[in-house]
Formats: sequence, structure tokens, C-alpha cells
Amino acid sequence: MRVNYDRLYAFHNKIMEREKNKGYKMKTLNIEVNDSVYEHILFFLQNLPKDMVKISKQIEPNQMVELSTKEKVEELFKTKNIEPFKDIQDPVAWQKSMRDEWE
Repeated sequence: MRVNYDRLYAFHNKIMEREKNKGYKMKTLNIEVNDSVYEHILFFLQNLPKDMVKISKQIEPNQMVELSTKEKVEELFKTKNIEPFKDIQDPVAWQKSMRDEWE
């Protein structure tokens, strides 16, 4: 599908002119679109004034990305103030003492 950007911008300008000095209420619009037009619609909406459009996306459960274990641990540490090795003054000596326990 080809998008006629001239018509899109003309439509945008028409909306802007009409709403310029007019009080308006926000309305909610839920749409399902094909992947091929999604980016075009999102581009159009993002280029409207921020006080006229609030965009919120809903992610389908099958589109959610599962975090790896490493990413989950990193997220956990970002929210916590954990300093597990703060009592170790000399890391090399500490590591040597840990190894000595094995022998």
C-alpha cells in the first residue's frame, strides 16, 4: 500500500486549523491495523501536537519478549541498593582465603 504523504499532511493541516482556537474534549480510539500501515499511522499520530493526542500502545501477549535470566537479575539489582562485597577490603586476599578453604 502506498501512502500519499501530501494528502496526509493536508489532512493534518486541516485538523490543526480547525482545532486551533477551539476547546475540545479528548476521545479514545482503539484500532487494529495491519503491520504494513502501522508505522504510517503511528507517524501521523506522533506528528500531531502533544496536547491533542496521547498515544498508548497495547502489546499483545504473543508479542511480549521474555527476559533472559541475566536481564531479570540486572532489573532486580537496578531497583535495589545491594552491596554484597562492601565488607571486603582486599579482594585478592579474600579470593585466596576462599580458595584455601577448598584445600
